[in-house]
Amino acid sequence: MKIILPKKISWILLTFFFTFDAVISYIAVTQMGGREANLSIAFVVEKYPLLYFATIPGLVIIMNLIALGLTRLMIRFLNKNNLKYEIVEQIVLTAFVIHWTIANSFMNFMFIIGHRLTIPAWYKLTTLGLITGIIYSLYTLINQK
Repeated sequence: MKIILPKKISWILLTFFFTFDAVISYIAVTQMGGREANLSIAFVVEKYPLLYFATIPGLVIIMNLIALGLTRLMIRFLNKNNLKYEIVEQIVLTAFVIHWTIANSFMNFMFIIGHRLTIPAWYKLTTLGLITGIIYSLYTLINQK
């Protein structure tokens, strides 16, 4: 059984996850002594935690650009005549939902329920999310009729 989320549902879920992660990260840093695991933004958001909320529209823009690029690459390299742009885009966005759920939202959910995972755990979860999203995408695309 192949599950491909509609584009609108994927973006609703991703925006929810981005917002959830920003809120939890803000609370963790400002009230619970937490640290930002993503080293590319840690130096800024730990000093100015309100910037977590600026990451939400930034993530939507960045993820949209990445989805556009990946969709075009997949169509180009898989070069199946029957692959429709909309379907490939939905598969890419579903893979993003899978990745984000594993890589970010799971860690923040664990933090909420009282389990602090380490920064190396975030890297492992990110890797697991990427691998899972890639496997999902390739499997779904290869079996797409």
